[in-house]
Amino acid sequence: MDPSPDPVDGGLAADPANGGLAADPAAGPPRPDERGAVDLAAVAAELADVERAMERVEAGTYWTDELTGAALPDELLAEHPTARRATAPDPER
Repeated sequence: MDPSPDPVDGGLAADPANGGLAADPAAGPPRPDERGAVDLAAVAAELADVERAMERVEAGTYWTDELTGAALPDELLAEHPTARRATAPDPER
C-alpha cells in the first residue's frame, strides 16, 4: 500500500453522503465524488458557517447559543466548531 497521501484531500476520509464533504471539519477538505465532482454549494455553505463563527468570535458570542444565550458545551464546539445552537431546532415548530 502506498503511504503517500491522496493529492486531493491529504489522505483524509470524506463523507460521500454529505456531498463529498468531510463529516468532521478536522477530517480534511472536500473530496470529489465518484464522478470527480465537488458539491460547490456545500463548500460555499461550509465557508459561510466558518465566516459566521469568526464573526461570533470577534463579537464575543461564539461560546453561546445564538437564540437562548445559554453556554455551548466545550465538547459540542470541539466536535462542531461552527455550531450556533446547543440543540438542533425542532422541525415541528
